[in-house]
Amino acid sequence: MENINSTSTSADAEYHPVIYSIDSDNLIVEVNTGWDHFLLQNNDADSTAVVGRSILDFISGKVTKQFWIKQFNLVRERGTASIEYRCDAPDLKRWMRMNLRLLDDNRVQITNELLAYEKRTRPIHFLPASQRGRQTAIRCSLCNKLKSTESWFEPDELHDQTGTFHVTYGICPD
Repeated sequence: MENINSTSTSADAEYHPVIYSIDSDNLIVEVNTGWDHFLLQNNDADSTAVVGRSILDFISGKVTKQFWIKQFNLVRERGTASIEYRCDAPDLKRWMRMNLRLLDDNRVQITNELLAYEKRTRPIHFLPASQRGRQTAIRCSLCNKLKSTESWFEPDELHDQTGTFHVTYGICPD
């Protein structure tokens, strides 16, 4: 696992913190240039398409949405929070930290920083499923583990020939 620091020059380690703010209705009101950089690395649209939309539009799964609503409300009560999570790409495992802090007018500023990364031995792709079926795994929105039958596993541990998993989103007990 590679640790990230501000003096790193590796192209894989090039990371710009993603910072955005949401208002009291959880609408995205501001994003920084790190958002655009991250989207470009992940072949996604530019940030102008997200400003003015609810952050919940970008969160999958009822349990995960409830978790984040609770976190945003706790920050509005307590002032700050910090959550470590995984934000993987098909060929990378990424360990991240999200720092949330209360700003004026009940806005919450969310800063995402990369802590470490590790290259995968083979790419893994996740396709969102609209419903849970027998071949659908639950993917934890915080640690990226998959629940197959009754156990939670790292996706790399499941020996799917295609490297593609159909998933719904939730949060594991850990």
